[in-house]
Amino acid sequence: MLMVTSVFSQEKDWRLYGTKQQEDTVYLNTDSVNLTNNIPGQITIIENNRLDTLLSTLQNNPPSLKGFRVRIYMGISRSSADEIRSVYLKNEFQWQHYLTFKDPNFIVEIGDFMTRLQAEKVKEELTSSFSNPYIVLTVIKPPDYTVQRFDSN
Repeated sequence: MLMVTSVFSQEKDWRLYGTKQQEDTVYLNTDSVNLTNNIPGQITIIENNRLDTLLSTLQNNPPSLKGFRVRIYMGISRSSADEIRSVYLKNEFQWQHYLTFKDPNFIVEIGDFMTRLQAEKVKEELTSSFSNPYIVLTVIKPPDYTVQRFDSN
């Protein structure tokens, strides 16, 4: 009998990023740095322009991602959904909330979580305010991709 298993971590999830991974190289020019006398020098970073192309593509056309949300209400009453949503807003939780209609139900969901563990933590926090929150697998809003540049001054 032959048994084959595969293990993937959440950081390098093969379903999201595919099997082909490339690494970019950052070159540091340390010729003008004198480390023995503590004299300041210069560090030159040569970066690959493919990163800028990728970030602009992600900002203009974000991919749809499967993730998790915590559902705190699902029912046919719009007024009940609004009431549950207002209770959520009064508690000033930090996560994004969504009120959607899928015939014939109104649904109130919380958050955009990439992992089930993140959703479980939020579910535990919401249990004190709501009677029966539960986790659902759905398409989530992707995180905001930002570019932060550091000045060499």
